Amino acid sequence: MKIETSPYSKTVYVWNSVSATFFYGVVTPPHSHNTMQFVFDLRKTFKCRVGNGEWGIYKSVIIKENAIHQLDTNDSVQLLLYLDAECELANDFREKYLAEHDISSLDVEIMDYVRPGELERCLIEPDPELLEQLIHHLLNKLVNNQKKEICDQRIKNVIKLLAADSTEKMSIGYLAQKVFLSESRLRFLFKKSTGVPLHRYIFGTGLCLLLTES
Repeated sequence: MKIETSPYSKTVYVWNSVSATFFYGVVTPPHSHNTMQFVFDLRKTFKCRVGNGEWGIYKSVIIKENAIHQLDTNDSVQLLLYLDAECELANDFREKYLAEHDISSLDVEIMDYVRPGELERCLIEPDPELLEQLIHHLLNKLVNNQKKEICDQRIKNVIKLLAADSTEKMSIGYLAQKVFLSESRLRFLFKKSTGVPLHRYIFGTGLCLLLTES
């Protein structure tokens, strides 16, 4: 649902293993995602339920991948995050917050994790670099996860190659030859070092799609 009078951006941001958008003015039908979903309210509270369960009122929530749910923005504004369910960070969240549950309150106020005005700036006008920094800071804080230091020089070299050239020209075979590894060994070491599958990293590196509404 598009609100013509709203000044807010309806941009969808896409990075390596996470995407984000701001949400408002909607009661969704029952639906599910193959990603882990986070919802953070920027003003007051929203309503959410899983399956045919009771509506709950939340400030922030995490929803397990493939769980059928509904969201009522409740005349407020939310930041929605979608995290690749196969990445290492998603596993950390699953273990810490969800266990056998499909939904769990995070019991946090997102404004406690950002500097004043930063989210509001991203809400009104797209700022992919700032929002990416805010989101990764937020997710790492919530799961108490320090960024993993990559010690394998071959993986560092792969990341440098991807950063230096268009990823459209890259293939796993080409990268494997450059660092003298088999493709299967490179895939294994890359996932072990970064927590992200190599093919997903190649697809997402440097990518920040701005799919704004017309």
